[in-house]
Amino acid sequence: MPVSFDDLTIGATYDRPALAQMWGYRSHQAISKGVVTPSETPFIILFVTNEKQAASTQYKDYKDGDILFWEGEERHGADQRITQSNTSGDEIHLFYRETHHTPFVYFGRIRLNDYQLHDDSPSKFTFAIESERMEIVGNRISIDSYCFVNYFHLFKEFVEKKSGATFVSFPANHYT
Repeated sequence: MPVSFDDLTIGATYDRPALAQMWGYRSHQAISKGVVTPSETPFIILFVTNEKQAASTQYKDYKDGDILFWEGEERHGADQRITQSNTSGDEIHLFYRETHHTPFVYFGRIRLNDYQLHDDSPSKFTFAIESERMEIVGNRISIDSYCFVNYFHLFKEFVEKKSGATFVSFPANHYT
């Protein structure tokens, strides 16, 4: 079975072995890193732990309300793909936990807000956590709960797809 988020519930807890089985991997080792990019999918999956094991790299990753502050990988493997996610169609999904060796909470799709790329240290990223389900169904927008930033991005995509119009880009603080 390919990687899908359709059967996952936002706010529910999942461990890597259960997700690996659900997604058809032989072992949870296939998704044991902090960033997973399943082949031939538009998905970037972040497994983020706030309080890491002492022997692990101590990235400064934490959640503050609906914002995730995250340091990228030391080798910068997914940096470019993440920075282009808002325009490329890639979806970033978040599994977050406060402490290592506990299940992850699934937060659903998140959207890149800002980033600082570094060569000599992990890059820094901030993401908006989209805690609601939004989708375009026919000519309607279906929204379970409201978040203006996410609504604006979805509305922009909807209008551009339906009319061919292009939105003028505004600085992020104009609609956050």
